[in-house]
Amino acid sequence: MIHIHSPEPLIGDCLAQLPFMCAVAEARGDRVRLTGGFNKHIAPLLEPLPIVFEPEGSGTGADFTLQVWPAYQTGLRTKLHMVQCYFHDFGWPVPAMPIALPFKMEPCGLPPGIVLSPFSASDLGTNTKLWPHDRWVQVIQTLRRLGLAEHVYLLGTHKADSTEPYAVAGIEPVFDRPLTQVLDLMRQAPLVLTIDTGTGHLAHLGSIKHHVMIYADCQPPIWAEAPRATIVRGPKPANISVDQVLEAARQVLESPCQVKVITC
Repeated sequence: MIHIHSPEPLIGDCLAQLPFMCAVAEARGDRVRLTGGFNKHIAPLLEPLPIVFEPEGSGTGADFTLQVWPAYQTGLRTKLHMVQCYFHDFGWPVPAMPIALPFKMEPCGLPPGIVLSPFSASDLGTNTKLWPHDRWVQVIQTLRRLGLAEHVYLLGTHKADSTEPYAVAGIEPVFDRPLTQVLDLMRQAPLVLTIDTGTGHLAHLGSIKHHVMIYADCQPPIWAEAPRATIVRGPKPANISVDQVLEAARQVLESPCQVKVITC
C-alpha cells in the first residue's frame, strides 16, 4: 500500500487532497493507506475510492505528506487551484480543472430544494469569506416571491453555526448529516448557494453544476473557487450586493449548465 499522511482537519482542505491520492493510486496500481488528522467526516465518501483511512496511524515513513500551507504558498506563486498544487509540488502532471470523483452517496430522505451553505470554520474573523446572514435571507425571500424557491435547506453544524437568522425565512436546517447524504441533497437541488467552505469543495468534486459561490477578490485568485460554479465577486464579501447574488441565482435556475462570473 502507498502511505499518504495528512494532518489537515478541515473538510474543504481534505477534499482538495483526494484527487492527488487517487492519481497516485492509479499510477502505482495500489491502494492508498491514509493516516493522520484527516477529517473523519469525509471517510464515508471514500468507499468507492482506492483509499483506506487509518486516522490513528503514524506518519512515520509516509511516501507523501500533504499539508495545506505549502500548497497555499504554491497557489499564491502559480495561481493554481489548491487541488492542482499537490500535483505541482510533487512533480506530477498537473490535471485540468474541473475534476470529478466517484464518491459514495446515500439518500437524504428530503424532497429536492435549494441548498444554502453560508458558514465557514476557517474565516477566523477576517471577513474574507462570510456574507452577512440578513443578505442570504433577503435572497431566499426574494426567490420565494418569484416562485423560484419552495423547499430551502441550511447546511451547518450544531456546534458552531446558528439557525436563528434563517428561521424568519422558513429555511430548514439540515445539520450534522453524513456527507454522503449532503451530496445527495446537493445533487437533487435546483440551486446550491455557498461561500468558500467545505461544501463548495464537495460541489466541485461531486460534479455539481447548479452552484453559485461567493468568492471575493480579497481571497487568493483561483485557489478555492469551485470551477463549475457561477462565481459572485466583489472586493470583499461585504461589498457584494443582494442583487448580484440574486442575478447569479436566477441565471443558474434558468440555465444551470453555464458557468459565469458576476462582479460589482
